[in-house]
Amino acid sequence: KVPLGQRIVGHSGMYWMIERSKLGAPVDLEVRVDGDSIGTVTHTDGEGWKRFELDLGAHAHAEEATVELVISTKRYEHRHFCFQADTR
Repeated sequence: KVPLGQRIVGHSGMYWMIERSKLGAPVDLEVRVDGDSIGTVTHTDGEGWKRFELDLGAHAHAEEATVELVISTKRYEHRHFCFQADTR
């Protein structure tokens, strides 16, 4: 039940001690609105606190929607992933 703007804007990253060796698996953050994928952002070790922006397309300016943020990786060891996101 989230009112939407034109896009989803956020940041993602991992603790620098974890990603500094650059040996971990990439982490994907997929954003779904009312079950439709609007895009996926991939975080790779060494990128730090990285900004992302995804256009909401047909879902833009909806008065109410269900927004899901789906996190996945091929190897979960030491993948303590952090993110923040909002709609603008």
